Amino acid sequence: MPAVTSGKVLITGANGYISTWTVKAFLDAGFSVRGTVREERKAEHLRKVFSTYGDRFEIALIPDMTLDDAFDAAAAGTSAIIHTASPVNLLAVEPAEAIVPAERGTVSALRAAARTPSVRRVVLLSSFATVIDPRAPVSGPDARARVYDGACWNEGDPAEVARLGRASTGVNKYRASKVAAERAAWAAYGEAKAAGGGSCAWDLAVVNPPWVFGPVMHEVRGGPETMNESNKYWHRTVFEGKPVGVPHSWIDARDLATALLLTTTIPAAGGQRFLVAEGPFRWEDFRLLVAKESSKAPPLEDPYDPSAEYLIRADTRPAQEILGMVKYRSKEEMVKDMLADYALRGWL
Repeated sequence: MPAVTSGKVLITGANGYISTWTVKAFLDAGFSVRGTVREERKAEHLRKVFSTYGDRFEIALIPDMTLDDAFDAAAAGTSAIIHTASPVNLLAVEPAEAIVPAERGTVSALRAAARTPSVRRVVLLSSFATVIDPRAPVSGPDARARVYDGACWNEGDPAEVARLGRASTGVNKYRASKVAAERAAWAAYGEAKAAGGGSCAWDLAVVNPPWVFGPVMHEVRGGPETMNESNKYWHRTVFEGKPVGVPHSWIDARDLATALLLTTTIPAAGGQRFLVAEGPFRWEDFRLLVAKESSKAPPLEDPYDPSAEYLIRADTRPAQEILGMVKYRSKEEMVKDMLADYALRGWL
């Protein structure tokens, strides 16, 4: 597929944490960006943040992305669709509350590509949640180191949600929704190729990040507890000593935005599934780094061996070899930038 190196791209859910950095990455690379939001109120902050880019940034209102033709009008005249919009619903009661919007929104984006002659690539922001095996023990005598790659799929959460239904946990339902959305994307792409006799005018690439941390550029209307989910958990762990979720690998949001840009512009990325990560982590790593920079971080109460083996790793070699993603922001750099952002917001 020819490289998408210029023109206008559509970025869905442009007001989100990752998407805002992604909009900036594309604008800085010379692209024009049409970003979608659900309501006008969510566009106000974006217009201020990206005002210096003039008419190269515009907003499209998409109140309901689950409609079959939700993105058709917004995709007109664009050369690529970067689909980052996906609900993070950890409080869903019925599994369908989490799964259906994620799945239908993704399919709508791909159908818009199929109906838009100018589109050459769709990039789906998926998640490590579609890759990791939630049944693999991460502590105790049965725990062992695992390396996940692009061939791995999370079979456990969809099975658990199918078995327990509404009794499954919110995290189970969320991860099952990410699996459903990505599988639906690959299925829709396969259908488009089949309809075109084995090929179509556009292709699909998927980026699967793990935990995403770093400074924020999207609108935050309160304190740290009003940030996006991953940064909210980071704050609870680092400043309140309440670890949330299983640590495995991580990436800075700004590096993830770069990965989405490269996945769009590099021809060989088409048809690929990329795991992108700086490396593995344990919550104690961040707590120790923050303690070096701020007296507000509580000390570790238990002994910690930073040289102990990390049990969950991501195989990022395809991203290195195809995208050239060989250098990421380090834990130290991310922590310093995060604390600088906190200071500017009056949170320290």
